[in-house]
Amino acid sequence: MIGAGLGGMLQKITPSEPALQAVHANESLQLPRNQMDALRAFEENALLNEIFGHRFVRLYCANKRFEAAECTGANWTLEHLLTRA
Repeated sequence: MIGAGLGGMLQKITPSEPALQAVHANESLQLPRNQMDALRAFEENALLNEIFGHRFVRLYCANKRFEAAECTGANWTLEHLLTRA
């Protein structure tokens, strides 16, 4: 959210109508339906690549894809997240 706000300020974008109204009026504004689609959209977003840096975006997405593929299920959650909290 910080990156999007910074991008809007850098590009001097005027805020539009409230988001909920804009989404209902424009199908292209729909959010990704799953994590893989969200990661793909993040990787392909030129503004976010500029703000965060291409290397960060690439490494972040690779890490999230690894987590999605390898780190699933209740046992992993208990062993990895709760024991390290």
